[in-house]
Amino acid sequence: MNSPLFYRSRGRVAVIAFLLAVAVVVVVAVVLWRTHVPVPIKNILDRPDAYNNRVVTVAGTVEDSVSFRGIGGMSINDGTGSIWVAKQGSVPRPGAKVSVRGRVNTMLQIGDLTVVGIRVE
Repeated sequence: MNSPLFYRSRGRVAVIAFLLAVAVVVVVAVVLWRTHVPVPIKNILDRPDAYNNRVVTVAGTVEDSVSFRGIGGMSINDGTGSIWVAKQGSVPRPGAKVSVRGRVNTMLQIGDLTVVGIRVE
């Protein structure tokens, strides 16, 4: 057990374990970063199938908002397009700068017409 070969193999195992741990941390960081970096609304509107049921973050200015009995909706414009976001609770007034994270949903699709929105979970 005290041979130099034993210590060398323990060192290799430690290095491999360390590299695997670093790889896991990098993968988790990339996944978390991708869901928190705002996606241009134009990308969602241009390719709704690619974003359907994905969690995204959008940021922009509230153009319009409505609330009724604890459920609210707001139209957000980021300069590339506008999208409606639904959420529980109150919503900011028009003109407010917001960043929201939610799941993209295709609400209606008839021919070339596709209505897409985001639901905050």
